Amino acid sequence: MKWGCCGQVASFSRKARSGHLRYCDWSNSKHHKLTNHPSLVIASTHLPYLRTKRALGLATTKDTIPLKMSSERQAANAIRFYDSKSWDYDATWHNDFTKRFMTYLDIQPGQKVLDLACGTGLLTFREAEAVGSSGQVVGVDVTPGMLAVATHRKTQGGDKYANTTFIKGDVLHLDETEELKGKQFDVITLASALVLFPDPQAAIEHWVGFLKPGGVIALDATHPRNLVSGMVLERVARRLELPVPYNRSWSKSEDTLRQTLESAGLEVDQIITVENQAGYGRRFYDMEQWDDFFVENVIVKDVARTFANNDIRRKAQGVYKEEWEKLAIDGKVEEVDSVFLGIARRRKWPTLPG
Repeated sequence: MKWGCCGQVASFSRKARSGHLRYCDWSNSKHHKLTNHPSLVIASTHLPYLRTKRALGLATTKDTIPLKMSSERQAANAIRFYDSKSWDYDATWHNDFTKRFMTYLDIQPGQKVLDLACGTGLLTFREAEAVGSSGQVVGVDVTPGMLAVATHRKTQGGDKYANTTFIKGDVLHLDETEELKGKQFDVITLASALVLFPDPQAAIEHWVGFLKPGGVIALDATHPRNLVSGMVLERVARRLELPVPYNRSWSKSEDTLRQTLESAGLEVDQIITVENQAGYGRRFYDMEQWDDFFVENVIVKDVARTFANNDIRRKAQGVYKEEWEKLAIDGKVEEVDSVFLGIARRRKWPTLPG
């Protein structure tokens, strides 16, 4: 069976719904070459255990390898996923969301701000305007395409953004970024990116080291029903013990974000549920729409090539249907366009035991 670039998604969807197609075989397609790739499986229980060993000074080189490999894979996946989106990223809902994100911050003139996973600079430039010429804003991102757009916008802005610097770097390894060594900031922000990281608490603990005592960090995590097709995809990958380029299963409520921030040693100022992140509010899908989302997520958008192997894809199809059906209530799957926004600060003085 050969598939052309046009019409393959609709054809697959119709056949899958009618029961005449078990999975999509593109192995003979001249347009899509499927290759196997090594999968990295990290037990979820390993990460908190590793944090404890590090805190006690008991971690060995063997202990740190999985976390290092996990973050390296995350960075590679981020580049593959976001490079293709960079040139029209500013035209998406992210533009409006960063405007709303800013309304929850109290950034003052003269402050120093670090914007992590800054992308094309949507939030970074707004922060630059808030701190003024006496302040400084640094945006860090690992994706070359995103940074190219951000740098172009900075150049176009001229003196208006003279206080802004963009750095290519892995936000999970800021200590390896020469320009940030020895620096601390009044405010650290991370918009729409926390769910990309394998261990959010460890990531926040790392970022706190670049925050001044009393400084503020602001970030958001997804509502458990936000983008349900992606949530189902994550469940499928975990059941099949495959790597997945994001980690949102931990984000269940305002309380889980609060607990994550507090566990990282921060004092939480507020946790807010922000409605209508992408502008659609709530919507409901029919049970049989699972196959449309399977095609979209497992075949069309599989930039990490997690499901590139035909045998894996065949198994994933059945599991995806099962997980989709688990979400249904009265035959409908609800999607909620909300995120939890957390604002916390680094303690000015360390908390003494007892």
